[in-house]
Amino acid sequence: FAKKGGGSTIIEIETGFTPPEHALDTIDYYSARIMSKIARYSQYCSKFSLATPVIGLIPIPKIFLLPPNARSKKEVQKIKNICDRFY
Repeated sequence: FAKKGGGSTIIEIETGFTPPEHALDTIDYYSARIMSKIARYSQYCSKFSLATPVIGLIPIPKIFLLPPNARSKKEVQKIKNICDRFY
């Protein structure tokens, strides 16, 4: 977490860890983990970033590239349903 000027930034380091209980649904778990982090942490800052090791590829859904007021309730509910499977 950092503050500069009028804004604040959170940088979350994503390690890609998958717990043993999700060894058979790794991709779905990882996607839900990323969506959950974006949804939870971005509300506490003006800029939110995810960092990953150079070998990592983060599956960020397109909905999070839109401003919140441009997201439909249907799209948001779809993301929530995926996250609810794991969290």
